[in-house]
Amino acid sequence: GIGYYSAIGQAYINVPKDGVWYFRYNNAAVWVDGIQVVDNSGEWVLDCEHGGRSIALKAGLHEIKVIYLGYVPDGRPTNWGSTAVKWRHESDNKFEKIQALVKP
Repeated sequence: GIGYYSAIGQAYINVPKDGVWYFRYNNAAVWVDGIQVVDNSGEWVLDCEHGGRSIALKAGLHEIKVIYLGYVPDGRPTNWGSTAVKWRHESDNKFEKIQALVKP
């Protein structure tokens, strides 16, 4: 069956270079350094087609908080497709999964 559950994950991401970073997530919400960069409240989106906000970050570790909601809106489970947080640097065209979440 479908996993009806919610989770909040907190960790640190290692930003490889200074600049403006764009975030995408097809579930509930994402914060970086306490600033909300994705807010899909009231929406359900498939395969990270919905963009989030951009944020300027220096290279190094930054706190990330991710909220996941597992439920079935409009007959489609929220765990269909990718549940990964994706990002891209301003100089890149393609969003990539954030690979490493670390705790210092």
